[in-house]
Amino acid sequence: MPRPEYLWVESPGTSLEETPRVGRTQFGDGYAQRGATGLNPIRQVWNIEHRDVDNAVGDQIIAFLRARMSPTGQFESFDWTPLWSTTKIRVTAPSWTRTASEIWGECSIRVRFEQEFEVS
Repeated sequence: MPRPEYLWVESPGTSLEETPRVGRTQFGDGYAQRGATGLNPIRQVWNIEHRDVDNAVGDQIIAFLRARMSPTGQFESFDWTPLWSTTKIRVTAPSWTRTASEIWGECSIRVRFEQEFEVS
């Protein structure tokens, strides 16, 4: 079965946060050795914005995100291609916010995407 894909294009202002995982070993005389830990030492966290979208589109986005949560509370990952990239990444959406817009019939949505590393 194909993996679900998030197809809505984000608005300008979307941000990417990366925090490398680095291990450190301290030796005598103040010497320390540092190096990346794990197979995927850099994990991407995205704060996606959809500003002033039609309420019907907002309903579709929220329905997609809610459908990724299983009855047991597990989050299903999905594929998403960032606006400035051509490569899909696998993400989960642990939180989102929907705000009524000043324009009648529109809303703004913010979604947090966290990159996942899992076997297909």
